Amino acid sequence: MRSSTKRSLPVLLVVALAMSGCLPSAPATGRQGPVRKVALIGDSLTFGLFGTTASAIEPLRQRMSASGISLSVDGGPGDTLATPWPTHAPWVDQLRARIQSFDPDVVIIQSVLFPGADDPNLQANYRQAMAQLLDVAQSRGAHVYIVRHHRPTNSVERHAADVAEQLQAEVVAGRGVPAIPLDWWLARCRRPFVADGWHLSADGARCWADAATAAINQLRNAIG
Repeated sequence: MRSSTKRSLPVLLVVALAMSGCLPSAPATGRQGPVRKVALIGDSLTFGLFGTTASAIEPLRQRMSASGISLSVDGGPGDTLATPWPTHAPWVDQLRARIQSFDPDVVIIQSVLFPGADDPNLQANYRQAMAQLLDVAQSRGAHVYIVRHHRPTNSVERHAADVAEQLQAEVVAGRGVPAIPLDWWLARCRRPFVADGWHLSADGARCWADAATAAINQLRNAIG
């Protein structure tokens, strides 16, 4: 009885944490084997806003390195998953190159921006871009996550974020791609935002790194 209880405690703890909202509802599906490489592709909430706000890259790299995990980061500020900043390559091309050269065990897609969110043509393009990105991300069996975000203070940008996440959820449905609850972590983070109430402060960047790390640890507990 004692041995059985000991084995069940970690599972019960993971379930309790997931129900609390700080973890994805379940680990992402993907190939078996240890998590050694994580690829993140994101916008200014990951990179910082063109050097004016904090980046989450180094805090996350430190947390991954402590667990023996290598991190690669693509994307950039001003990007959407469908339309990159004018000087950036499309995300699908960036991720395809990363999959080929790095072969990550986990891919995290962090994207909240969507200008023109009410345009049906842009919505169709967005769905197509997300589907292509997901196909590439899962092409070698990587575990894939999207991100559930806090909302911008600007009403137009807030609505755009709502539409973006709705479209992402539609595309990933049934493909074993859960959401990292970044909004949960930032709601409990000390001074997470800069003056615009949306982009991340240094504390917020660390909390984003904590959210991603918690999801990776949940996955590692599930697959070894």
